[in-house]
Amino acid sequence: YTAKLLRTEPRPVVVWFPQGELVPYGSPIRFARGLELLLRRAEVPLWVQTVGIYPLLWEHVRPELYAGFGRSWRLGPGLAGPTLEELSAAVEEELRELEVAVRRRSPFRVLLEGVRSPHEAR
Repeated sequence: YTAKLLRTEPRPVVVWFPQGELVPYGSPIRFARGLELLLRRAEVPLWVQTVGIYPLLWEHVRPELYAGFGRSWRLGPGLAGPTLEELSAAVEEELRELEVAVRRRSPFRVLLEGVRSPHEAR
């Protein structure tokens, strides 16, 4: 289904969650073999982008969600894609770097903002 979807115009964005279920933060990242099959059989050019997502409550009721963009690959017919191990390592590295940046309170750009807690609602 995904391979067929990727051949449509305009090209869709496909988001692949490696675990397929909620797991505790820090669990090893394991991609299913279906992704490797899809990447190896790509009939159209693809862009693969790793993204780390780190939710944190701080002192607020509603969480803040941090995202970091890591390594990327350009794929297509005849181009070698990343292995599942390379993808897993890239996501784990991005998550580690993101956690350090968040804990150090590095500056981030706000992409979406709402009230931080029910007490701040107008």
